[in-house]
Amino acid sequence: MNQLAFAYIRRSSYKQQQNHSVETQKARILDFAKNKGLSIPEDFIIIEDVTSAYSKRASQRKALMMLKNRMIESGINTVVFNEESRMDRTGYTFVLDFYRPLLDQFGNVNVFTTESSEVWNPDAQHVKISFMLHYQESSIKSERAIGDLAGRLQSDQAKRPGSKTPYGYSQVNKKLIPNNQSEIVSFIYYLHSWGYSMKHIADCLNSAGVPSAKNGKWAVSSIESILKNNVYSGTLKWDIRKGKEPGTFIFPSSHAPIVPKNLMGLIEINHQLQQIHGRLNTPFLLLNKVVCSNCQQTLVCKNSSTRRADRQYKYQYYICDPCSYKLPGEELHQMVYQKLPRYIKQLLSDDEQLQIMSQSIQQHQECLEHCIKEIENKLDILLTKEALAKTHADQKLLSLITQKNEELIHEREIFMSKQQLLDTMQDALDDGSFINRFSLISNVQLSDQELRLLILYFIESVTVSPSSAPSIRFTSDVLRDIFKTG
Repeated sequence: MNQLAFAYIRRSSYKQQQNHSVETQKARILDFAKNKGLSIPEDFIIIEDVTSAYSKRASQRKALMMLKNRMIESGINTVVFNEESRMDRTGYTFVLDFYRPLLDQFGNVNVFTTESSEVWNPDAQHVKISFMLHYQESSIKSERAIGDLAGRLQSDQAKRPGSKTPYGYSQVNKKLIPNNQSEIVSFIYYLHSWGYSMKHIADCLNSAGVPSAKNGKWAVSSIESILKNNVYSGTLKWDIRKGKEPGTFIFPSSHAPIVPKNLMGLIEINHQLQQIHGRLNTPFLLLNKVVCSNCQQTLVCKNSSTRRADRQYKYQYYICDPCSYKLPGEELHQMVYQKLPRYIKQLLSDDEQLQIMSQSIQQHQECLEHCIKEIENKLDILLTKEALAKTHADQKLLSLITQKNEELIHEREIFMSKQQLLDTMQDALDDGSFINRFSLISNVQLSDQELRLLILYFIESVTVSPSSAPSIRFTSDVLRDIFKTG
């Protein structure tokens, strides 16, 4: 009876799907096994498809690790590869991550390639040389591919390198063209711009029977990948992380956008407001907005809601511990629901108020420009100090200067990103897209997420006390809280 053995087949890339690589490897392995007196059942043939053995170490190759586990579970210590390049192109990780753990388990491992009838020995000199040659070959190919990619990206008419086409686009002659799925992308961004969570959006699409990119159900991860992809603004961004000169290539208008730039900017504003005031999908719509007029403390929230006999009872309170009182959340929310839409409608129909909004944006811009200039002056001073530290070979001072330099550069990047938010808000005011978003709110029923977002935009605080009626302090400076923190 022939000895049972496993087989491992690896196909490196999508291109090899067209050249019968798997069939060729399989035929050679089965022919070798027959001559060697080995039996390899069909379900003992492990195929690793479209997986590089150069960019991924052995422990990151799922099928190879599954093979290792199956060999241990079955007690079968024999496996056949077509050739050594199918094992590894990193030069060492196959031995560390696959071979040695099996050797520790069995004490003896029979690894074969179809190129030799002898048991494969990782300590043999010709094996070590072969692994290094495979590594060098892949390294040269990688550098050439990266160089070719960078060259195409640096050309006058940059074309999108080969990769998966984003949902909502078709690719024609290396150009992205919006297709009929682009409306779904727009819908996803629109809902998210009104504060709806990725789970809510996925549930909404699934309830409506809208198929995902893979014609299945929408998952949160699918929504997230769309919302994080800057390609929908019409910008091509390509990161080259390997090679001698890694870098990022950005082409702002490489193809037709699906999502307006201003809408993406508003979503970023929403994210920053959430970081300051807490999440949008909360039953406490005035979370971090209710302030006690007596002690000036922000009231905390307490949810004492319960369910009895399949019926929900809501008991939600805003509590001031120092002054020992609490206010029902529903009453405060109802007051806001009645007054806020009226304020917004009045605000957006008042040209003078819109001018005040623009002036606020300009003031924030001037403040940021001043902060950025101060940072750049500090960076110049650090540059002088760095030269002196190098002259005196003061490594401790050099380390401190480098750390401070990195901190200042990070701080400057934050300020510059806030400048972009200001530009987005000003553009949205100028083209009317910001006003149009709120033009119908007085005529429709707002969801909790929508009302919460409007509260973060237009309410600075709600002042309360146990002895007087609550007072709302409205504001037209939508970005005020973002700039209080920086």
